[in-house]
Amino acid sequence: MCGIVFGRRKDNKPISKSLFKRYIKQKSRGSNGFGYVAIENGYIKGVKRFETQEQVKKELDKEDSSEILFHHRLPTSTENLRDLNHPIVVKNKLLKKHYYVVHNGVISNDQELREKHEKLGFEYTTKLEVKETKKTRNAEYEVVDEFYNDSECLAIEVALMLEEKQQAIETKGTVAFICIQTNKRGKVEKIHYGRNSGNPLTYENIDDNIEFIKSVGQGEEMSEYVLFSEDYETGETTSTEKVIANTYGYAQEKYSGMGFNPNYTDNDVEYGRNRQMSTYGENDNGYCDDWVEDYNMEHGISSEKVGKNRFEDGGLLPEYTGNVQKDIDRAIEKEEEQILQEIDELWEEQTSLDEIIVKLEDSLYDVEKGSDKYMEINSEILGRSKQVDAVKKKINSLFVAYDEVSKY
Repeated sequence: MCGIVFGRRKDNKPISKSLFKRYIKQKSRGSNGFGYVAIENGYIKGVKRFETQEQVKKELDKEDSSEILFHHRLPTSTENLRDLNHPIVVKNKLLKKHYYVVHNGVISNDQELREKHEKLGFEYTTKLEVKETKKTRNAEYEVVDEFYNDSECLAIEVALMLEEKQQAIETKGTVAFICIQTNKRGKVEKIHYGRNSGNPLTYENIDDNIEFIKSVGQGEEMSEYVLFSEDYETGETTSTEKVIANTYGYAQEKYSGMGFNPNYTDNDVEYGRNRQMSTYGENDNGYCDDWVEDYNMEHGISSEKVGKNRFEDGGLLPEYTGNVQKDIDRAIEKEEEQILQEIDELWEEQTSLDEIIVKLEDSLYDVEKGSDKYMEINSEILGRSKQVDAVKKKINSLFVAYDEVSKY
């Protein structure tokens, strides 16, 4: 799980302080890697990436740009290394434009997409090779593991769709993104943004002067499955529906209200592939029984064949709608809310511990170095720091659990 923010001041005053405040309000979405790209006089100023909050804060304090696209992450697919952080830049001879993308979400068909992209001539810029030496009784050999940021799959998919190389963003997983499109000289032409049901995106307008597109917080929540595109020169915003795949990977236009459109192709649905409503029919609650049974087996849901059970034993809401997809989505949202509530409580605990540590560190200046009191304070700082580390581990494990839930 990550957080994204695009901030703009129409009066051309620096946006960095207001933007950083928005980051603090959604800090629980990730604080282990940072990056941003600034716009100055209509041109990309440059991409900057950081590993710590202190590093990015120091740089933002010096930033005088009135428009900044910012990303903060909890690494899920790669280690927290500076060069692997967002924004992800997509440039290729196949494309007429350049794209600067930030993404919040987890992509589950990333390997499949990467193979497709590499066949088209894209080279992944977030690729990381980790070498490890293995030993046996008689030999020593080197193993190379390769990692990459799964968000780069989404970034390339966005670029391909925007240039009409394909009709939709063909990812499976959670998606919320913001993309700056430029010409090859770096002049900004358009700003695109959108989401599916897996991740939030919010628009905030302050006095028609300051604008933010961000993950969470005050403002208006963006519609799902809609691509918004703003012409940078005119300010006109257009919207295109049904081009962002939902969390299961098929374009929203291929989903029909009561079940699955019988005309979908083999690649449209991860679950229920080759299964059509016309083949199995529905039970008296409006569910396609066989598809639901497949879903239960896939996800370890212990309830019997769904119908009057309504997924109760599997944790889904008893107030079912008669639409299996909608019920699943609502249940997932419920589980996500519970996890986020636990994260918020732990985050408050960490904040309190951090404040105590700061006060203890300040008190060291009033104590003679090397004295018993000095050693006592240092010992307490160490103890509190260990408590912070334990809380951080709990938070990280909950974020991993959240992303596992969200990708469905």
